[in-house]
Amino acid sequence: MAGLRVRLAHWALACLSLLAFVSVGSALAQSSPSAPATLRLAQVVVRLPEVHLYASAQNEKGNPVAAEQWGKPSALIGPTYTTAEISQRPDGIAIVFLIDISKSLNKQQFDLIKASVRAWIESLEPDRGDRAAIVTLGSGVNILQDFTANKNDLKTKLASLAPSDMQTLLYQGLVQAIDLSRRFDSNLPLHRVIVTLTDGMDDQKGGAGRQEVLDKLAIDPTPIYALGASAQNNAKVDAALKEFAGLVRASGGEYRDGDIRNPDKGYNELRRIVSSTKHLVAECQDPPCAPDGSPIAVRLFMSQDPIRLSSESVNVRLVNDKGEVSRQVLPTSTPTITATTTTAPATTPPAKPWWRKLLDFLAELPSVWKAVLALLAAGSGVAVTIGLTVPDFFGRIVLLVLGSRKHEDTVPPPAVTTQEPDQSVVRIKSSVLVKYDTQHDRQRLRLYPIGHNEIGPFDLLFENTLAVGRSQDSEIRITNDAQVSANHCALSPQGKSILVQDSGSRNGTRVNGVPINGFLHAEPDSILGVGRTELRMKLLPVGAR
Repeated sequence: MAGLRVRLAHWALACLSLLAFVSVGSALAQSSPSAPATLRLAQVVVRLPEVHLYASAQNEKGNPVAAEQWGKPSALIGPTYTTAEISQRPDGIAIVFLIDISKSLNKQQFDLIKASVRAWIESLEPDRGDRAAIVTLGSGVNILQDFTANKNDLKTKLASLAPSDMQTLLYQGLVQAIDLSRRFDSNLPLHRVIVTLTDGMDDQKGGAGRQEVLDKLAIDPTPIYALGASAQNNAKVDAALKEFAGLVRASGGEYRDGDIRNPDKGYNELRRIVSSTKHLVAECQDPPCAPDGSPIAVRLFMSQDPIRLSSESVNVRLVNDKGEVSRQVLPTSTPTITATTTTAPATTPPAKPWWRKLLDFLAELPSVWKAVLALLAAGSGVAVTIGLTVPDFFGRIVLLVLGSRKHEDTVPPPAVTTQEPDQSVVRIKSSVLVKYDTQHDRQRLRLYPIGHNEIGPFDLLFENTLAVGRSQDSEIRITNDAQVSANHCALSPQGKSILVQDSGSRNGTRVNGVPINGFLHAEPDSILGVGRTELRMKLLPVGAR
């Protein structure tokens, strides 16, 4: 009998223990959905000595967590840990609305999209500093409305839109939206985002593609918030959306699957995530943070016992409080260029001979004086209009002035033959050309001809100096730009940078729109300007695709 009572007591104690365990488990289950499960570092903006971090924390269901659920944040900037304080200052946002106007959307679907964007525009707070721009993408990309705080202007431009184009240049639209979001206007807030809805399909042949967007997002990325739209089950669209979702996550933004027949729900989710983004401010002094334009990795941590979360790293350039590079590291000696191009230090252009100065002077004469000179030349027995040569030196000068434009280079442009017409903007010598988007065990330079979507990008072996110019000996040959010299400039690998050296060109060489003085160490994602031609340069590491 006593043994029975002991067994009953043990049984009752086990039941009570089980009940207590279930109660604790139920309480934990009720509290855990609201706890942060992921930490995303959406954007990092460097304005040294301050580093601005825009981050979002979400629970297991992907919803933003409450403010009291945020733990103590800290940041790893390069090799240094620093405390990140949550900013309480008024902080606006600059939004680029990227709107698809292709006919893959019917009118009803498009009206729902416009209603969602209109509601987002209404939620903007101009007094806080909010700004927005509208970019359309279809068979072309157009900035319909530049950044403005005027809601009426935004809504008027939005109301004028309708599905009209037969193609969707998705990636070209993203490239231009990213460039727009990187503007340094003094009236724009630091926080920038791109908002779009797409089925992930891109109709562009050549030019900007998914890889170029990823390359642009490698440093100083702008977060993309996108709603994937598919009206019906379609394996091709599903595959495109899967690739696009990976691109969005790489940008630091958020992707949501959505029914294109009801995009308002998805837009509202994205809007809540954007509006809940926290502004954190950390300080980084020199060293390691010197405003020399070099890239540095930033990572965010959040501690809330027993939870410790970490974001992915974001690579940004170190710039001063105006967003500019204020200190440039130059080599101790002038580099030597060994390519098939002339190497003249471009500090001061060579003096012009007297006859060249005379030609330049005559080229600037008013047209009436040119007519007088033509009559004088004709009076010496020369038929100028039919191109006969002038027997004397004076006649030669007259013909040079009247029959050609001002010389830009002593070397003439390469002759165009019927066997090999020059119709492209850029031609790459076969000895350095690598098939695009293939893995390679040697360092390469990827070039994107800007404004010419029908060609490129090109991958070039980049272990030695590459010459740029009109000359047929140039590895990078510009064929139809008269402002490019025969031997214009040269590109050399210099560790993690690209050494750009002007080769005594007539019109100079630019990097990111700024003329260089002789040579410059360019970042591995810079724009090279020669004449009217611009090439985006991307340094590819060994083994990259």
